Amino acid sequence: MVQLGRELDYYSSWVTDKKCISIYIGGGNPGLIPLTLLNTLEKMLASKFDLSSLREFTLEINPENMNKNLINYFDASMINRLSMGVQTLHNPQATGRRHDSTQVEKAVSLIHASKINNFNLDLIFGLPDNPLSVQKQTIAKLCTFSPKHISFYGLGIEKGCKYYEEEKLGYKIAPTETEWIDFYLEGREQLIENGFGQYEISNYSQTGFPSLHNLGYWLGQNYIGVGSAAGSRWDKMRWYNFFPPQEYLKIDFRNKNRPNSVLTDEYEELDNFEIYKERVMTEMRLTSGLRRDKLVNSCLSLKKLENLLKKDYIWAADDRIGLTVQGMLVSDSIFQTLMSQPNPL
Repeated sequence: MVQLGRELDYYSSWVTDKKCISIYIGGGNPGLIPLTLLNTLEKMLASKFDLSSLREFTLEINPENMNKNLINYFDASMINRLSMGVQTLHNPQATGRRHDSTQVEKAVSLIHASKINNFNLDLIFGLPDNPLSVQKQTIAKLCTFSPKHISFYGLGIEKGCKYYEEEKLGYKIAPTETEWIDFYLEGREQLIENGFGQYEISNYSQTGFPSLHNLGYWLGQNYIGVGSAAGSRWDKMRWYNFFPPQEYLKIDFRNKNRPNSVLTDEYEELDNFEIYKERVMTEMRLTSGLRRDKLVNSCLSLKKLENLLKKDYIWAADDRIGLTVQGMLVSDSIFQTLMSQPNPL
């Protein structure tokens, strides 16, 4: 906590606009932070930044860690939004989670008994032993919990996770492409039928409750990450803190220079084209799409745009372009096309 305070001091020494719209405490399991330390962190943030315009303060939490002491704390704190990693209600412990479906229901009941009326539930589709019928049951149940937001992500298998080793041994873990599409389209339709508006490829919310934290990232706004391995982006600078925590604790934040290769594990200064590519990869994920004038000199030939339109992968209206539902299914390849080096029109 002392090092976090030093890092916050460091950023407040050179960041000119100290107004915070959103704060997000996540990564790992922050619901296990002792409440005295969580309170200290809130006070440090309030003393070093301008929170007068703060609209969203989110804490990630696991269902098994929710309790009355936490709820009592939330009622007196600045935290006004929770994000809970449910993943599935069908034997979640088989995925490596520590909760069961009963604990999810208890956690939601506690949230509804508190002042917090804005919470997100994370759902993963394509999990082993979670066929489409199970997914439909899970979404139907989650909707009865009345969350304001649901994140609906496909299974990703990365080195170090439970399924990575199983897949190496030859077990079928990841869904086929056809199965993946069915999971996504069926889940999308069911969420929309239950009153959730899709505002991003994988995110749905009740009217007026998108994640401001995520929106800021997708719209290319400045953000600062604090702590080991945290990432930040400010104007044309992007950097990541050292990992593991032992290395992070060695950083001397008394150095008031702006982020550089000495203070950070990874540091880069983005040129205009890198910023453009990042914008395409984030803003085009939104259902509102991207303004055409943000394309670098349209950055691609009219012929490429016309091809995407003909395939029904993108839509074009007035001064914006965006992904159709079919385009969302092949978004990575579309991003690659839009991020190609500029061509003269």
